[in-house]
Amino acid sequence: MAGWERVQLEEIVKNGKKFRGLKLQQAVFDGMNLERADFRGCGLSWASFKGCNLRQANFEGTNCSFANFDGADVHRANFKDSNLCDAKFDVVDAFGITITMDCKCFHHLHINTGFWWGLLFYGFLMDPIPSKDFNPEEVKEKLSILFGPERFNTLKNLYATRQM
Repeated sequence: MAGWERVQLEEIVKNGKKFRGLKLQQAVFDGMNLERADFRGCGLSWASFKGCNLRQANFEGTNCSFANFDGADVHRANFKDSNLCDAKFDVVDAFGITITMDCKCFHHLHINTGFWWGLLFYGFLMDPIPSKDFNPEEVKEKLSILFGPERFNTLKNLYATRQM
């Protein structure tokens, strides 16, 4: 079905938020409460989720290319095997999201600078295995300089208080 009307989307929300497998290209969900919504396998390219509550929503296997998530809360949302290429992802909370680490997730994904720095900081949570040509502590020290002391300490403190 092409050209979903808001009233149709609201009806699905009222009846359990089960959008699974639907072709929802260019659908506008702006401002909706879609907490725990099931979007698995949906076609969501060019869809708009501005300002939505998407906490724990399931986007597994979706095509979200060019979708707009600006201002959305995606706390613990599942984007496993999703295509987020060229999507706008200036979200308010992305703690605990599941993403698949491949090109179709990150290629031209437009994210806010805080989220970008946070993703880079994950390297500091890891313990790389040293080798003849690689001293992890030396590299981490150089990277921390790139972050700058204020940003580095802010992220270090933030990640130290997160439940792992």
